[in-house]
Formats: sequence, C-alpha cells, structure tokens
Amino acid sequence: MDPRKYKSGAVETPPEPLESPSEGYPSPGNPASGIPATVPGAYHMYAITEEMRNVIVQAGLTPDYEDLTQFSQAIQTLVAPKASQAEVDAGTIDTKFVTPQKLRFGFSSLFSTNGYVAFPSWLGGFIIQWGYVTGVTTTGTPYNFPMAFTTACYGVFVQDQGSSAAANVSYHAVDGIGLSSVDIVANNSSGGSAFFLAVGK
Repeated sequence: MDPRKYKSGAVETPPEPLESPSEGYPSPGNPASGIPATVPGAYHMYAITEEMRNVIVQAGLTPDYEDLTQFSQAIQTLVAPKASQAEVDAGTIDTKFVTPQKLRFGFSSLFSTNGYVAFPSWLGGFIIQWGYVTGVTTTGTPYNFPMAFTTACYGVFVQDQGSSAAANVSYHAVDGIGLSSVDIVANNSSGGSAFFLAVGK
C-alpha cells in the first residue's frame, strides 16, 4: 500500500501538527444538545497512514498503491523470522527465533526400568540408555537396547546384581556392542542379573 496516494486534493507538503488538539476519544456528537462530532483533521489521517508507510519502508519494501498486503509483509519481516531446523542445529546465528517444535525436535524419553533419554539434534542427538537384564550366560546373550542408536554406541557399562554370598556373585562383561543390542556375558554358570548404562547417538 502507499497511503500518500489519494483520489484528489493531495498537496506536496505534510500537514502541520495541531497546536491545541482536542484530546480524548472520537464522538459522533449530539446535534440536539449542540455537541459537535469529532473532526479528525488532516494531521490525524497523516499520522496514522505515515506510521504504516514507515513500517513498510523500514522493512525494505517499496510502497505499492495496489498491493494491500505490504503492511502485513513488513511486520513479518521486521519481527525476527523463524530459524530452520538446520540453523538451530548449527547454532551460528543470533537474529532468528526458535519455536518450541524445533527445540523439541529429536527429543524423546522413556522413564522405566529399561529406558532412555534422547537429546534433540541441536544438542548433538546424544542418547543415554539404561536397562536391567536377567539370565546372563557365560557364552553371552544379546540384549536389545530400549531404542536403537542411529550412528554409534560409544560404550556400555555393566553393574552386577547379586547377593553378598561369594558363591552367588557373578561378574559381567560386555562382549559385543551393536547399534540395537549388546552382548553381556557372565564369568560363571550362575549367570545372574545386571544393570547396564549405554551412551551413543
């Protein structure tokens, strides 16, 4: 839009501000009581339309008399634009805002005996998983992670569970690590149970 275009009667210079403006709110008046209606005046119209035009110009747009979407376009341009997911992940700009959807993108969790916390992509997509396994054998048995890693499993840490009696204590170790499972072995036939903590992405 270009508010400086009129059907007729436009002049080359803007109107002067009123020296003694009537302050308050507009009124339709009351002829029966001799109360006149509010008269906006040329400066009132100029102030409103010029404010809108300045927003359009500051947004880098050229006022177009036939385009009635420019004011809306200008507001969207002047307000910080949304960052893309790639920009959020890169974290190198400071001129765009981040939406809750992009903050949460890639984040998931499962809080249970066997669970995980998967951090969003802009935090590197790091995943922490934990679980409880039973019936561990000396030959090794694969146990599935609560969720599969997509890139790599950096390590698995095992904690034995057993009674205090020496004969019942089993020691567990990690034999093989994959993206979706881990092989845990026991040092004796008692097997037993163990807790594990896995990290990766």
